[in-house]
Amino acid sequence: MVTILDGLIYLAIFWLVLLYLSSRINFQRFNLLIAPLIIVWRTERFIGLIKKISGSRFQKFWRKIGDGSSIIYITLFAVLPIVLLINIFKALLGNPSAILGENPINFIDSSVLIIILPIFFALFVHEFAKLIMALAEDAEIEKVGLMVVVAIIAPFVQLANKSVKKLKRRPRIRILTIGMFANLILAMMFIPMLTNQDRIVSIFYDEPSGAMIIGLDTNSPASFSLQRGDVIIGIQRTQLNTIISSQEINSSAQFVSAMRVIPPGESFILVLQTFKLTLKGDLPPPDAQITLGSYIGIEVYDYRESKYDFLSPLTPFYFEEFIIWSISINLILGLFNVLPIPFSDGEKLLDELIDGFQIKKAERANLKRLAFSISILLLAMNIRYTFL
Repeated sequence: MVTILDGLIYLAIFWLVLLYLSSRINFQRFNLLIAPLIIVWRTERFIGLIKKISGSRFQKFWRKIGDGSSIIYITLFAVLPIVLLINIFKALLGNPSAILGENPINFIDSSVLIIILPIFFALFVHEFAKLIMALAEDAEIEKVGLMVVVAIIAPFVQLANKSVKKLKRRPRIRILTIGMFANLILAMMFIPMLTNQDRIVSIFYDEPSGAMIIGLDTNSPASFSLQRGDVIIGIQRTQLNTIISSQEINSSAQFVSAMRVIPPGESFILVLQTFKLTLKGDLPPPDAQITLGSYIGIEVYDYRESKYDFLSPLTPFYFEEFIIWSISINLILGLFNVLPIPFSDGEKLLDELIDGFQIKKAERANLKRLAFSISILLLAMNIRYTFL
């Protein structure tokens, strides 16, 4: 798997080569626009196919879905700022992440693809839902396409602004809210996969038979002798160079439990599949996987023997990370578009809601600035207290 550091190097090489080629080749004949760190591809080819999906026979269905998404959206529009504010107060009172939960993802150890693919799928579902709803409301579509910004591939839908403005407020709100609704539905679809992960994995793998190392802290006691992918199958405690107890390790949970009862500074033997290693643990740091007992600077995951040769022992770990990323990104994208932040659907929805009231232009601008400021402040503080 390619790590983020490797990915950044490959990415820099890719953009340098692409920019050089763009100076020699006319990519516009392929409907490609290439600029530093941005690629845009536009087409009209797929609009006809989408029209069949959202055609007259399905218009009522999609509009009812749109009405439901509008109700959910407006409810979240009112409730989400309160939830974010409560989360900040709970964090300040010493209970960080009480509502939103701690970030479960290790950015450094995550594979580049495991990060990029969920982002692409989330954006694809968001824009695809918006495209279907726009066509169901008889709005005109100018272009659809793909945009690459640095390394993020994102589909986009370019609506004909004149045709959208001709629509009544209710259809416009449906178009604005359906993307958020689609992301929340996709996140909910991934949750059963996460809760039933063991059942899914057991189709392709045997029961856990060890604790596999998936992460190593730099300069930790184990970092000089162990590597990612090593499998721990036992722990032996020693006293005066004599083994006084031996425990078989069949899962990551067993390893964590065993390490918690070994005092810091005591020597012990890690039994791995291919060798043994004598180590002496340190006091665990606050953010360690093991917060009691001895700390040797490794993160472990259940090791399973694959039933098929083409599957890696690390695949269940990456599968779980992919699911967690997918849930997180879809929730973040959906909820981000609820808040009236510049360039989001929430900003456009705020305009639609303001249009329903007789508000002077100056007061309207002040109201939007206030909403933007509050939203950004709430987001920034929640990111600070929840993820950092």
